[in-house]
Amino acid sequence: MCVTRNLIRDNRVVYGGGSAEIACSIAIDEEADKVSSVEQYAMRAFADALDAIPMALAENSGLSPIDTLTSVKAKQINEGFSFLGVDALQKGTNGTPQTTVNNEQGTLNNPTPTKTNKQT
Repeated sequence: MCVTRNLIRDNRVVYGGGSAEIACSIAIDEEADKVSSVEQYAMRAFADALDAIPMALAENSGLSPIDTLTSVKAKQINEGFSFLGVDALQKGTNGTPQTTVNNEQGTLNNPTPTKTNKQT
């Protein structure tokens, strides 16, 4: 019921599987490379904290958390697709655009209000 209400209020969808957190982590790491002061350590710690979400998702899905996170990060960087996330359903999709239209095929999506409420 809450998901339906959230979609009616704001119909934008954020890709799931920790893809948003992984993309943010990668962006923060890239910016930390440009900072030469001690602040870079705080930035890297925040990026590492964001990685905890997809790692927990991978572990709870019965996957190796470190291998899964490393694989998804490499795919996001190499392919430039920030929507790739942890394949929790183990269907080999990782949130590719072809599967986002039909959620029965294994893509995890979250309503935007759900994400914004959790981040504040």
